[in-house]
Amino acid sequence: FTGNTSSNSLAGFLIALSSSVTMVGNTASGNGIGISASSTLFSTFTGNAISANSSYGLYLNGSNSNTITGNSVYDNGGATTNNGIYVDVSDSNNITGNTIGDTSATTNNYAINIFNSTSDTNYLSNNILGGGSINNAGTGTIFGGQVNVSGNYVVQPAGTVELIANTNVTGNIGLAEGASRTLSVATRSTNIIGNDLTVSAGSAGSGAAAFAGGVLTLQG
Repeated sequence: FTGNTSSNSLAGFLIALSSSVTMVGNTASGNGIGISASSTLFSTFTGNAISANSSYGLYLNGSNSNTITGNSVYDNGGATTNNGIYVDVSDSNNITGNTIGDTSATTNNYAINIFNSTSDTNYLSNNILGGGSINNAGTGTIFGGQVNVSGNYVVQPAGTVELIANTNVTGNIGLAEGASRTLSVATRSTNIIGNDLTVSAGSAGSGAAAFAGGVLTLQG
């Protein structure tokens, strides 16, 4: 399906019991559901404009291994609840690079709603969330980071974030207000001496015009 427009229907585009469908550059506006995919596998939804649908923008039900990327999804749902992309009993879908926003929902404003624990190993990355958030009730959801309404890159993992290799930070690291935070180095085995934790300021440069090293400040 390419370049079609649907409005004023129960579902703008309804796909069921299908495989390897491609939907590109379609417009779904003013329907109950913008795009509904039920029991749909290995399909691609890209570059679609989905807006002002009264229940859901893009609805996946029992649909696995689909690619949802580069879509514009705005103002889908009612005055209190927004569901931009809704994932129900659906596994291993790649939801990446979509722009999802809502300007009116007052209670549950979900850009992406992984609705239940029977939605497994869905991958979410590089989506721009304009005013909405991610509700994750799924199992094993994989997060690659999203851009929120303030333009900040937000990582929302199911567990901890592990930095395996050396990581260079060019800006500041801020810890949000709330509970106390701990910076520590774990020792994983018994009867092993603890690992060192080193915090250092930048060293001095070299050459005639080099500046002195930075100052390490610990402030309580």
